[in-house]
Amino acid sequence: MTVCKYDISAEFDLKAEKISGSVKVVVHNVFEKPLRELMICFKLPPYGKEERLSVELDEERLSLICAEELDPLFEKEFLIELPDELQPRNELKLVLKFCGRLHFRESRGIMYLGDYWYPRIVFGKEYVGDYVARLLVSRDFRLVSSGRELSISSTEKNMREYVIESYKTWKFGLVLGKGLDVYENEVRGVQIKSYFISETKKWANILLENACDAVDFYISEFGFYPHRSLSIVPGLKGPIGGYPVATNLVAIHDLDKLGEKAFEFSKWIVAHEIGHMYWGHYVLSSTFPDWLMIGIGIYMDRHYSEARGLSLDRYRRCGEKGPKILSSFIDRYLYGVRKGYDTTIAQPVEKLMRAGFDWNNIVVHGKGYSIISMLEQLLGKEVFRKIHDNALRKYAYREFRIEDFKKLCEEISGQDLEWFFYQWLYTNRVLSYKITEVERTRENNVYRIKVTVKRFGDAVMPIPVAVFFENGEEVIKWTNRRLRVNVLVFESKNPVEKIELDPDRVLPIIDPSELPEQTIIEQISLNFRRFSFSAVADFYEVAVEKNIKDTFTWFCLGLSLYDVKRYREAQEAFKRVLKLLNENPKEPLVVWSYIWIGHILDVVGEREKAIEMYRKAINTGNKAVFQFAQYDIGPVDAISWANERLKKPFKRIDRILL
Repeated sequence: MTVCKYDISAEFDLKAEKISGSVKVVVHNVFEKPLRELMICFKLPPYGKEERLSVELDEERLSLICAEELDPLFEKEFLIELPDELQPRNELKLVLKFCGRLHFRESRGIMYLGDYWYPRIVFGKEYVGDYVARLLVSRDFRLVSSGRELSISSTEKNMREYVIESYKTWKFGLVLGKGLDVYENEVRGVQIKSYFISETKKWANILLENACDAVDFYISEFGFYPHRSLSIVPGLKGPIGGYPVATNLVAIHDLDKLGEKAFEFSKWIVAHEIGHMYWGHYVLSSTFPDWLMIGIGIYMDRHYSEARGLSLDRYRRCGEKGPKILSSFIDRYLYGVRKGYDTTIAQPVEKLMRAGFDWNNIVVHGKGYSIISMLEQLLGKEVFRKIHDNALRKYAYREFRIEDFKKLCEEISGQDLEWFFYQWLYTNRVLSYKITEVERTRENNVYRIKVTVKRFGDAVMPIPVAVFFENGEEVIKWTNRRLRVNVLVFESKNPVEKIELDPDRVLPIIDPSELPEQTIIEQISLNFRRFSFSAVADFYEVAVEKNIKDTFTWFCLGLSLYDVKRYREAQEAFKRVLKLLNENPKEPLVVWSYIWIGHILDVVGEREKAIEMYRKAINTGNKAVFQFAQYDIGPVDAISWANERLKKPFKRIDRILL
């Protein structure tokens, strides 16, 4: 939806680092209610004592009211009150005169101005605009924009005038470069330009060919390309990857750094950045940072990678341990899980800014694509493709909110997906499953394989389990997400070659042994408070491997292992409590660990050793009062209970609380 039409005239004095000009903007009231006021965004700092911004309506100046700052010299958003309400379906024309200091970072003689160089009208939602711009720039520099160049002409003072138009544009941006040259081509009516400096010349034609191929593929695959032009400019030296500078304008960073991987990577990164022109600049972003636009954009470039035979490892779980740009997207997210980071997506922006880790790579790109990958697996490729294509059509030039996405997924799939979106957007739950047991039998020349899969994390998903047989046959069965323990049975006349969880590696599954210590402690505590003692007991081997230091965790493990009749491991868990606390008699967990070891020894028929444990408890003098309601014990103090056990052995009873 186009709300504003901009006619910009500006002059860039790059030696003085100054820009000045005017914007004639026509504002259409496309809303249902009258507009009484407007907000103007202008982010350039003042240039000396020159007036930074003024606004006129019908040749009358309007007052600028600071939205945040006290000093208008440093304000970024101004409120203007209209003399008369702008009624629905009516329009008005404002004249904005501006002057500011150019302070943008320069790299290799290139200035990336984005869309911050001119004043613009902003609303509570994002909208596209139409632009015509007449821009004067020194001949020493070349101007690259979001639009098509209608003309370039020489003027006085060694300047060039660029006349540019760009329609239905979300972010009308600029790049200025010294020594920039260009290769160009046109594909299906889309003007594509690849700009370069001497240092990047060898990549210019390659990037142009990549862009032409990607645009051609996207048009063939998805039916259209949403813009009339695309420009590629050199990015920064050092970083790897790229980014959308503005609509129709992308930067590709240092490719030489990648060595033999550079050519394949160049094809993918161009297709990836072009994907932003669909998801983000055509279907508009509604939140920051927007995992949804990034995730679906990656889904889109995966289609290109599949069609062109590029590596698909960047879309799979490959087991890499770092959040590097060359790591798979799923592995970037799992790196954050291993580190114990809070990857909850629905967090306030101010909290994200204090996260202390690479939120963009780990969560926006990593978890963002992981969610899309899981949804595609859950709903099926055909259904998810319908969702993707429907969203492209329905939300053209409109904000696409998470609520819209969820609703669309549910409408097209016919499923209630509240459970899925809640756990992946509003919690820090992790997906941890493991094959814990494989039982193989053979009868009447039929091989029977019973596979036990257990869930260790608090996120739930149906998980595919594949059995590969020696004759090449592959059979896949799915776990039930509602069950913590699934037992799947496979039968074949051929021997088994291997068994795999999630054979396509498209789910962000993490082995329980890779969970961070705090996550393991939290999972044990959560399950213990639910009386899910078998779930707690399943963490015993992981806790031993991780050498967990939390004493209450070991006490919970001891009780849970006792409950599932794993008596030897239960004793070891209670002994860990004693060791970690140095058998300090003042500690309540010490006296009750003695008692529970005594209980176990009584149950297994070692009465003399049990008595020894009860006496150790009594000798502490610690009368800590505990209750174990599930076994109808207590509340009772430790000394009284231990003395009672000297008289009468402990006998196991079934749980009375579930």
